[in-house]
Amino acid sequence: MASEIKVDTISEKTSAGGVTIDGLLIKDGNISGDVALAGTTPTFTIGDAGAEDATLLFDGNAQDFHIGLDDTADDLVIGVGSTLGTTTAMAIDENTNTTFSGKLTVGVDDTGKDVKFFGASAGAYMEWDESADELRIMGASADATTSTGKLLLATSLTDINANDVIGKIDFQAPHEAGGTDAITVAASIRAIAQSTFSSSSNATDLIFYTGHSEAAAEKIRFTSQNEIGIAGANYGTDGQVLTSAGAGAAVAWEDAGGVSTIGGLTDVSMDITAFPNGFLLQTNSDGSAPSTGTLSDAQGNIGIGNDVFAALTSGDHNVAIGYDALKANTSGHRQICIGLNAGIGLVQYDDNIAIGADTMGTSDTGSTGVNVAIGKNALGVQQGSYSNVCIGKDAGHVMTSGHSNVLIGKDAGGTTGPTIGYKSIGIGHNSTFGTNAQYQIQIGEGLSETGNNTFNFGKASNVVTNDFTSDANWSQSSDERIKRNIQDDTLGLDFINDLRTVTYQWKDSTTVPQELYKVYNAENQKDLEVIMHGMLAQEVKTALDTAGVTSFEQVEQPDGTFIDGKAISTFSGWHEQEDGTQSVSREMFVIPLIKAVKELSAKIDALTARVTTLEG
Repeated sequence: MASEIKVDTISEKTSAGGVTIDGLLIKDGNISGDVALAGTTPTFTIGDAGAEDATLLFDGNAQDFHIGLDDTADDLVIGVGSTLGTTTAMAIDENTNTTFSGKLTVGVDDTGKDVKFFGASAGAYMEWDESADELRIMGASADATTSTGKLLLATSLTDINANDVIGKIDFQAPHEAGGTDAITVAASIRAIAQSTFSSSSNATDLIFYTGHSEAAAEKIRFTSQNEIGIAGANYGTDGQVLTSAGAGAAVAWEDAGGVSTIGGLTDVSMDITAFPNGFLLQTNSDGSAPSTGTLSDAQGNIGIGNDVFAALTSGDHNVAIGYDALKANTSGHRQICIGLNAGIGLVQYDDNIAIGADTMGTSDTGSTGVNVAIGKNALGVQQGSYSNVCIGKDAGHVMTSGHSNVLIGKDAGGTTGPTIGYKSIGIGHNSTFGTNAQYQIQIGEGLSETGNNTFNFGKASNVVTNDFTSDANWSQSSDERIKRNIQDDTLGLDFINDLRTVTYQWKDSTTVPQELYKVYNAENQKDLEVIMHGMLAQEVKTALDTAGVTSFEQVEQPDGTFIDGKAISTFSGWHEQEDGTQSVSREMFVIPLIKAVKELSAKIDALTARVTTLEG
């Protein structure tokens, strides 16, 4: 007969916590009823620390399950069946490492859960994001080049041979209702060993597979030798190019075709009969051969542009680049014309250089040659000029037959000349000459001619002139009509008497104080032997101080006071430069000498009158 213990209530009165079993039924080895472990730190112990397995068995209707301690492995296991270790589903070892023996499912279809795996570095993890339906691999948060998401496809093979797959990514639509081809792998990327691996070789090909109406097949291969294979190990041959026949057609290696030299192009003439060592590309030929005059041994010419050399017959060694450059040239030699319409009017003369739009643009009806024109429209209307140099926009643009002129600057030469003049020099914007200017030199902005055989420099309204074929003296306008505040000069005999004339020799430039940087030099620049006649600038200044014609610039100090700075004088015969070097201008001493002579003359007249009276 089966045994039975039935207890309604057990109370232990000797302990404050006590033990209560209420409604507990133990019958035939079973416990019927609810069991609760009460208290703040309740403990339920199975086993007594001996070398023994301990199992908590769940007796199911159709399938038993168990939780137990596998004492041999020291693992806590959850498994299927009534016997510990029969079919283990999960095991946790003493290092908290967990092993799953079956499939692990998180969530249910249409209701997933996020699953995140953290790395060793802060911020690094892999996560299945259920809301985005995507797998994210996140790099570490540290500011470093290695802080990036990483995916490694590796193999456990220990002996890699040719064609072993090292890593592989497949793309597939396995649930496509169409079936057959539709559910096969549609695309794949594979890293495949090219040959047997060794300590000195890991040659690998990266191969891309795609499907069209079949399982994905190889389409493009990149090898470790930088080869590109098309539809397999088809790398083409030397000189072939990768071509496409258009939409729907596969790329393929094919011979380059066409021409292999520039001279083979239909719209280029290069080193052809009667045009040896030459090159001509006319941009308006539209695939046809360039058009020229009747060529007759025109050697060494280079031309690129619309209608370049359109009339060429026998001219040699010309360079023409630009729309219609040297278009009319027939027999001119050694010319360089670059730019729109550059040299468009040159026909038969030699050694011209025209760089810029419309330079030397009209016909050379005279003996045009040996000109240099640089800048838009420079020498733009020449008609027989020669040996000119014109640099700047519109420089010499009105010159027709002038020769041997040098004009530098925008509009140099002005709007009037020299059209037929010669051997003049103009440097500066809009330096103006007459139509037949000869032997004129102008340096400055906006100057106007003062006649042939003159040298002018300065700026408009402030010009210094030298007539170098007559008195050769420098002059500046002294017209009363352009002066104001006219006063009698006080510098005269007393000032002259305070001056001392000396002879001297120059010091070696290397011994001059370095703060006098305008005259100091690390190498001597002076003639140390020559004896000079002149004055000392410091003594001139002292004389000027005595005469009361010098003062000092007032330089404000940080505290608001002023001190004497650079000395200044109304008399331009003495000057102090920026570095403190003092200088004199000898010609300016003519003015006080005139005054001194007048004062002496007055004294002589007075003395003469007195002598006359005494002798009277």
